[in-house]
Amino acid sequence: MNLIHKNFRKFCLRLHLWLGLLSDIVVFIVCITGCLYAFKDEFNDATQPWKFVSPEPSPY
Repeated sequence: MNLIHKNFRKFCLRLHLWLGLLSDIVVFIVCITGCLYAFKDEFNDATQPWKFVSPEPSPY
């Protein structure tokens, strides 16, 4: 009974480790894409300088 208990415990610990690592990858991807979406206007302004035109002086 003791050997079965140790093997089951080892299996549960490994399962917990790998499920935790996989869920951390999902959370990391969600966080990064959320950050990119939150700052999308700033990224667009930095990567598309042609959208900004400086005003020319009026001849009058």
